[in-house]
Amino acid sequence: MCTISQTAVVSGFAVGSILVAAIRPLWLLAVDACSFVASPVLIGLWTPAAPASAPDGERSLRSVVKGSAEGLRHIWTNRPLRRLVLLTWAVPGFSSVGDGLAVAYTAKVGSAETAAGWLFTGYAAGTVMGELAVARLSPDTRRRLITPLVIGSQLPLIAFFLGPSVPMAAALLALSGAGFACNQGIDPLILSATAPTYRGRLFTVQTSGLMTGQGLGVALSGALGTQLHPGVVIGLTGLVGTVVVSSLACRR
Repeated sequence: MCTISQTAVVSGFAVGSILVAAIRPLWLLAVDACSFVASPVLIGLWTPAAPASAPDGERSLRSVVKGSAEGLRHIWTNRPLRRLVLLTWAVPGFSSVGDGLAVAYTAKVGSAETAAGWLFTGYAAGTVMGELAVARLSPDTRRRLITPLVIGSQLPLIAFFLGPSVPMAAALLALSGAGFACNQGIDPLILSATAPTYRGRLFTVQTSGLMTGQGLGVALSGALGTQLHPGVVIGLTGLVGTVVVSSLACRR
């Protein structure tokens, strides 16, 4: 799923840049807004019907909240599982900061703000290439690569202290994005540490936490970016992120 989504991101940047040159950005944004309206309509019309997982009387808001709470309790009372889930949150939470400050960084180093597209593309392309490369490896090799990959997702960000050029910054973000392939080794460990009855709720919590962590990371770094040079903020994030993910990956 991650490979598909990041491939769509890279393709979107490529097609979007062509369309921006062909029509005004305002009209392009209007078309994009219409696509969000069309999406649920297409899903409703062409998605095959699936049987409900529970009777209508059991699918209440109360039951959903109760199920989510049970899933959270199962995670936090299981130390190895808690560590693995926190690791899947921490890696993108820290590494996405470079992506979030791309526009501010390119402006500060004297490049056109449109050059930020190189940084966005670098992170997404690195994620795709990392996923494709690691997917060809054996399960044992993927597990052995968890620690190098999670650390590799953070270390390139530290180089932003040096104020790299936009092409070099894009390459650094590509290396950082490639580290996201660590999930191919982590996810099987999460599955093996989780009781089958909790797996659906577990991955819901995991995905929700991942997206929340990314949002908070970008928001906090954006606030810091108003006071400090964006390159310094990205570098600090990489430094703190390296310490955090190393601690989580090496703890047993």
